[in-house]
Amino acid sequence: MTISQIAIKGKLHELIREYAEDQYCQEILFFLGRHPRTRFSHLTVICVLNGSRWCTEQALKRLTNAGLVKRYVENDVTLYSLGVDE
Repeated sequence: MTISQIAIKGKLHELIREYAEDQYCQEILFFLGRHPRTRFSHLTVICVLNGSRWCTEQALKRLTNAGLVKRYVENDVTLYSLGVDE
């Protein structure tokens, strides 16, 4: 295992601990982590989580404010992607 892989693994453990109490944040991070270079519409993220729209929107705000998720607006469509380049 390289030093870079160890650092990334450490950050992942830190994120899991930080968001352990927030199922919606965890699910968003897991989903976007599986597609790290893809931008998804706001509605797609809500549908994928298949839960409360309000809770999903709050989790997206929390993750966006923390810099973990990037928010884009293109052609009046809000898109989200993983904000961590690693």
